[in-house]
Amino acid sequence: GEFPVLVNCAILTEGADVPNIDCVMIARPTRSRNLFAQIIGRGMRLSPNTGKTDCRIIDFVDSLNRVGGIVNEDPSQIIEDINTGLQIGEEDTSKSPTRRITSPVPDPEYVTYIEHDDPFSLVANATGSPHLKALSPNAWIQCGPTVWVLECLGKGFIKIERLSDQDRDPDSEDRPQPEFAAHFAPTIAPAPWLKGKKGSPYAKKRKVMTADTLGEAIKGCDSYAMNKVGLGPMAIGLLRNAAWRRTPATEAQKKFLKQRYKGRFTEDDDTDGVSLEKALTSVRKPSAFDPKALTKGDAANMINRLKHGAQTYYLRRLKVEQRASQKAENERRKLEGRNVRIGPPPAAS
Repeated sequence: GEFPVLVNCAILTEGADVPNIDCVMIARPTRSRNLFAQIIGRGMRLSPNTGKTDCRIIDFVDSLNRVGGIVNEDPSQIIEDINTGLQIGEEDTSKSPTRRITSPVPDPEYVTYIEHDDPFSLVANATGSPHLKALSPNAWIQCGPTVWVLECLGKGFIKIERLSDQDRDPDSEDRPQPEFAAHFAPTIAPAPWLKGKKGSPYAKKRKVMTADTLGEAIKGCDSYAMNKVGLGPMAIGLLRNAAWRRTPATEAQKKFLKQRYKGRFTEDDDTDGVSLEKALTSVRKPSAFDPKALTKGDAANMINRLKHGAQTYYLRRLKVEQRASQKAENERRKLEGRNVRIGPPPAAS
C-alpha cells in the first residue's frame, strides 16, 4: 500500500526502536502518564535518513485528556522549561499553575467479574465465550483458550485448535505458518448401536482446513458442516437459535451434569433438582437460576464442553490461581513478621 502500517496490541508500547515512524494512532485507553509517554515516544525518535521532520499523534480514545500534562499547547514552553533547569516532575512556582485537563469519563465504582471458563456457567448460553456469536450463527463452544468445537447432531464434531510451536512444520520457516487447524471426527455408528460398547465412538479424524484467523477457520468449518457432513435438512439444527435448543433440558441431561459435578457440592438431598441447583449455583457463578428452566441447548453446550476438556482446563487454572494466592499470602505473613513496633504495647482489652 501507499502507507505502511504496523498494528500491535500491547507489544510495541515500550522499547521498540523504529525511528522512521511518523504517525502513532492510539486505540488503547490508559490513565497512566508514563505508559502514554512511552506509547507516543515510539514516534519521537529522530530519523534524518528518511526525511522525517515531525510525528503526528492520533488519539482515538482521548487518553491525552485522561492523563494530562504530557503535551503543552505552546511548544516554546518546553524550551523555556529546559532553560530554567527544572527537573522532571518539578513544578515552576514562578508561573501560574498549568491547567489540568480532567477526563469526562468517571472512575469506575465497581468491577464485575464474569467467569467464562467454568463449564457449568450459563454466561453466553454456556458457550464458554461471548464472542462466538459474532463469528458464526451456529452453536460453537469454546473448551479452554485454544479449542473450539461444533457438535454435528450425532454425525460427529468439528474441532478447531490453535497450533503450538510443536505442531508447526519445521521445514516451512521461510513461509507464513497458519495459526489454526480444523479437523472433523465422524461417528462410527448411531448412538443406540454404540450403547454399552467400549472404545471411542468416533472414527479417525479428517483434516478440514488451516487458517490464519479464528474467524476464517469458523467460516470454513461452517461451510464444511453444511456441505460435507451429510446433515441435509437437519443442518438447520446447528444454529444457535434452533427451536430444539429452547425446549426444556431432558432428565438424562440433568443426570449427566449432576454426575460430572460430583465432589463439588454436598449430596445432602436426594432429589435431582435440588442437587443440580446446588451444583449450578455454586461459588463463582454470576447468578443463581432455576434448574427447571435449564434449556436443552444450554445443557447440550455444558455437556459438550465437559466432553472436550473444558472442566480439566478450568480446574487446572484454579489450582494455579490457588497456588499463586497461597504464595502471596505466605509472603505477606513473612513481611508482617519483620515489622518492628517501637513504643509501649497496646493496652489489653
